[in-house]
Amino acid sequence: MIISPLKFLLSFVLSLALSSTFAQEAPIVRFSAEQFNDDVLVKWTVGLGQTCYTVIIERSLDSQMDFEALYTYPGVCGNANAEENYSYTYSSPHKNTQSFYRLNLGNGFTKAVPVWFVDYGEEGYILMQDIVAHQVVLRFLNPYTKPFSLSVYNLSGQRTMQIENIKSDELAFSTLDFPKGCHVFRLTDNDGASYTGKFIVP
Repeated sequence: MIISPLKFLLSFVLSLALSSTFAQEAPIVRFSAEQFNDDVLVKWTVGLGQTCYTVIIERSLDSQMDFEALYTYPGVCGNANAEENYSYTYSSPHKNTQSFYRLNLGNGFTKAVPVWFVDYGEEGYILMQDIVAHQVVLRFLNPYTKPFSLSVYNLSGQRTMQIENIKSDELAFSTLDFPKGCHVFRLTDNDGASYTGKFIVP
């Protein structure tokens, strides 16, 4: 069968158009941000495709609206045969607060990911107290989610509260029924780890 020059040209143009369309399909299929030791590790995966574009890593300190650029990652490219993984380590995060991270793709954004960056310091814990809500929040080192117990004592040494089997690194409890004054707490696990501190109920 003989193909006319016009049909050949149309077929060639259509082939180029389809190739161009498929080459642009390199979406972000995974995106995450998390605390990693003293840094924030941002990771993303580019799906199948051959498009190259610039990615700007952005952060918002107090909302999901006011973002600032942290780093511009040029030449992020997809692969026609396999997904491609990328990462960026941010070494100056704001400590003991929540920030939001996202990718600016030029023609859109990924969903912002919240990261609560905790610096436990030498004590191994941080204590946050909401006087209005009568609540204490304790965050403490527990990377292996071991079961901890919490004991609270008054200044006379009497135990006023006990919570067992805490299997996370965060605990919140109400101080509404506590008398005014200073209270001492102790977090302990079965392996001998312990964190001790105090809080004041006004």
